[in-house]
Amino acid sequence: MKIEKNAIAFPISREMALDFGLVEPTEAEREERAAVMAQWQAKRDAAQPGIGAALAALDALNGVEREMLDLHSFDRTKRYAQECEGCDFSGFEGEPPAWPCRTVDLIARSHGIDLSEFYLYEPEA
Repeated sequence: MKIEKNAIAFPISREMALDFGLVEPTEAEREERAAVMAQWQAKRDAAQPGIGAALAALDALNGVEREMLDLHSFDRTKRYAQECEGCDFSGFEGEPPAWPCRTVDLIARSHGIDLSEFYLYEPEA
């Protein structure tokens, strides 16, 4: 019996190759990526006070809403990819929903709390 190594080849974009460090960026690509990153960081920095205020407003709620928010919480120590810890999900490829989930969004909207920029949130290290 002869065992042969399987090889699979598939094309990837230059952008993906840059993302994974497979190729060196040109000076123009380096400048473009730096500009995009600076723009995102400026947007994130501008959103931080609003995000902090929104979280404080949610933390101040009481009663059944407080219990629902405690259930549908997220790990505030994680730097990225906050996930709802209270939503049920299933299936072979099931993944927990991102936070804020539908339940938290509904509670926030009913109290006029804006969570639209939450994806920019980065907790203190």
